[in-house]
Amino acid sequence: ARAAARYAEYLRRVRRLLAAAAQCTGLTLRLLVRPTVGRLAGNLAFALAHVSTPFLLKVEHDHPFTRSVDVLSVVRDMIADERLKCVRFNRRENRCLRCDSGEFGRLRVSKAYTRQLARKLWGAHAPRLGAFLRYNYTRTSCFSDMNHLAATSFCRDEVMPVVLRAPWRPPEAVMQDECWIARNHARYGTYIWDGPNALAAIVHIDAAMRAGVGELLPHVRVWLRGVH
Repeated sequence: ARAAARYAEYLRRVRRLLAAAAQCTGLTLRLLVRPTVGRLAGNLAFALAHVSTPFLLKVEHDHPFTRSVDVLSVVRDMIADERLKCVRFNRRENRCLRCDSGEFGRLRVSKAYTRQLARKLWGAHAPRLGAFLRYNYTRTSCFSDMNHLAATSFCRDEVMPVVLRAPWRPPEAVMQDECWIARNHARYGTYIWDGPNALAAIVHIDAAMRAGVGELLPHVRVWLRGVH
């Protein structure tokens, strides 16, 4: 009962903030509340059912952008080069590490072979002949549910049917295990915004300040210490 009351208060606060957030961003904002527990995968499917645009930008509340990104230019790049199916905004430098290097958790294939394929795939994206791209991109075998831009049809047809097979697991983990993107990159088209070694585009504001989970912007860290 206490958790339900706290959640209801949280929703009331979000509703009160919507007008100010809309004025700040210039966007039309709508609060959607799922009537049942859906976990992350179910909540994504619920939100996706309300999308009517050909592209969608998925942004997490605790992953603000630290670099200026013209999202419409990224959309134009995706239209110009259809290989860009899912563009992720990285929260670390664009380096071949962790999932980008093939370090997946529960793949049913050789991890050494997976790493070999992932590292061979990793690199700067070369646009099609005659295509003009406004930004640079990095090929990766890693699908991440963090801030990303994708075609709505791609999310509905390729991502959600996979992640809903195991809604209790993180979508990233299910996609890595089920899709073997390093072998199917033409189908899943996973890329990172900007070229290899570029600076991070987002940061994780870990308000709980748990060790090893996320990074805090310096001024946010100072503020949180004062609050605590």
